[in-house]
Amino acid sequence: MTTAHPLVRRAAIVALLGCAFALALSWSSVHAQSSSVGIINTLSSQGYYISPTADQEMKGANSPITDADSKIKNAVNNLKGKGYDAKIGMIVSSDIPQQYGNLANYCQYLHDYLNMGNGILVMTAIDGGAEAASTKLSPTDTTTIFNSKRADFTKNVVDGTVAFATAVDDKILGNDSGQRNSFITIAAIVIIVILAIAFFTISGLNARWAMRLNGAKKLSSDLSAEVVQMGGNLDFLKMQNAQAYDQVTAQLNPGNQLLSEANTQLGQLKSPGFFPLAFRYSKLDHDMHDVEAALQSAKGEIDQAKQIFDANWSSRNAKVAGQP
Repeated sequence: MTTAHPLVRRAAIVALLGCAFALALSWSSVHAQSSSVGIINTLSSQGYYISPTADQEMKGANSPITDADSKIKNAVNNLKGKGYDAKIGMIVSSDIPQQYGNLANYCQYLHDYLNMGNGILVMTAIDGGAEAASTKLSPTDTTTIFNSKRADFTKNVVDGTVAFATAVDDKILGNDSGQRNSFITIAAIVIIVILAIAFFTISGLNARWAMRLNGAKKLSSDLSAEVVQMGGNLDFLKMQNAQAYDQVTAQLNPGNQLLSEANTQLGQLKSPGFFPLAFRYSKLDHDMHDVEAALQSAKGEIDQAKQIFDANWSSRNAKVAGQP
């Protein structure tokens, strides 16, 4: 008879142990799920669950609790009315499948299995504390809230559960309110900053517009004064130097025409107001550019005329503008 090689036997044993371990894990998972079916189905259908063992122990206590069902049902309805889905379960520690180890893990498992998301699941083990699960709640929050409600649990485990669940819901709603307030505050700050930037930008536009408008008016006034001064003495220049007169008028007449057109355009440019300027600045800027260009062209012609005039003018025949 041939015996298997020791290495082969060892490999076979390892394989068998691995299969046994896998089967044990699989059975454990199936058992855990099957043992929780009643809890899951009841929580899904009516929103609360009280295990038979927990109910029996509460009714058989020295101070019997006979209204647990109605109190828990009303609490669930009240919590749902505030905005989030809510479910409450009351069990005993022996109802917790072994592989979850403690109430916190089991509560989280049920919450995830029920796909509650932001909803609140509160689980109380009447002989071992209470836990809550929600994507909007941290384990630290749960512990802090439970510690604040220990006195309620000591007096009456059902009232304690209701108080704990209410406090958990208030905490989540308070966080939501705080986040909304923070958002509103940030939004208000952003709006204020935007308005401040807009105000200073519009102020800058108004300042530049006023400077350009005043500059154009001053140049127009200066050119008009030069035209008036030369025009009042052209007859005397003509008597002194006809050729110089012709040269001056050849420059002065087109310059004066350009100045007249620029003044007409300038008279139409009026400030539309502080805020409207921001919306009309593009067109006003274009119009002002035309006025400035026309004034510069007029200035070129008038300056050349004045140079010729000054070079050929005899001061003994000078005439003050505006005097006969």
